[in-house]
Amino acid sequence: THIGTVSPEYHRIRLTSTASTILQFRAIDYGMEACELRLSLPAHHAAPDDSVGAVGEPSFRIPELPIMLHLSQLDASLPLDGETITHRTQPRTLKDITGFTVIDLPSSFSYNFTCGMEEVFTFKLECQSPECYVDWWQDSGDPGENLF
Repeated sequence: THIGTVSPEYHRIRLTSTASTILQFRAIDYGMEACELRLSLPAHHAAPDDSVGAVGEPSFRIPELPIMLHLSQLDASLPLDGETITHRTQPRTLKDITGFTVIDLPSSFSYNFTCGMEEVFTFKLECQSPECYVDWWQDSGDPGENLF
């Protein structure tokens, strides 16, 4: 959002071998030329019935480790419509940033980049493992498992 919070308040992040997640961030502070994208994954846990929690009941699930993830920057400097974007209509890849392997939990990864006030940055996080599955509800009030 324009004030730097997660929008919507609860947002599902799901990565599989066939589904990726597109993330957008706006740099909002004057003089904030250094930005950081951080992925923090807590120690493994899941709902008792092995499903991902509903809104307001964040849970986190990675059934099998290790998994290989990949982060790239997409060519989009304006907010995208999350309701209409598809694999076919997603912006082109501007830059491959890195691939990384999650071997154990908890785990974290960060990417530092330069940014200017009111700039919008678009990233794509995807699995590169054949049987990859990562799923959680991101809660802007709970830093347990988050992208920020």
